[in-house]
Amino acid sequence: MSTTKNTAKNTAAIKAAEQAITEAEAKHAALLAESTAAEENVTKAQAELHRIEQCIANDDPKAGLEELTKTDTELRFHKLQAKAKARAARFAGGAVATARTALILARLEAGEYGIAADKLTAEAEALASKIAGLLQDYAAKCDAHNAGRLRLLADAKESDAVNDQGTGNPASSLAHGHEERNHRKPFWIEVDGELVASDIGTEYRLGRVQERAKLIVEHHEKLAANVIQFF
Repeated sequence: MSTTKNTAKNTAAIKAAEQAITEAEAKHAALLAESTAAEENVTKAQAELHRIEQCIANDDPKAGLEELTKTDTELRFHKLQAKAKARAARFAGGAVATARTALILARLEAGEYGIAADKLTAEAEALASKIAGLLQDYAAKCDAHNAGRLRLLADAKESDAVNDQGTGNPASSLAHGHEERNHRKPFWIEVDGELVASDIGTEYRLGRVQERAKLIVEHHEKLAANVIQFF
């Protein structure tokens, strides 16, 4: 029940933070527009003041003290207003950033980012232990294969799999290919449809496992199979 309540609480907090961002961004955009308009008013007032100053300098009766005073006052007003609007827009931009921070905090509280560094460390250690155990099991299988191979070959020396010349006896039921009467090297014996290979280098096999795993991580399974033959 508490989990359900917490989930609902986190969801509500995230939605509220998102709404706060929307409102802050709208206010910021409006103030930016007002700041831009205020700057345009400054530009217009400056141009008008320049025109009036030129008229007075040229003794043009179309402009006088009244126009000069009025336009100069308007210019000062627009400059102050533009400054105020720019400051308000900056503050509004800061409010947007603050609202975004609140959203991040709400998402962190809800666990949306899925970050758990310490847990990953523990999982990595457990995975390493598991992989090491699997490699040890595989090494034990390789060693067991070698022990069985040596025992089989030792037994085969006392059988008809080897003739007096020390070569394979094609007539032996142990010899691979005996049905076709093929001459084979000594001890070419099949187990479960596969030839009994020579010694399996355990360390070599483990190295191949690790090499293959690295290729799979870097290039995925299909490409790894094409790059290297595992056995």
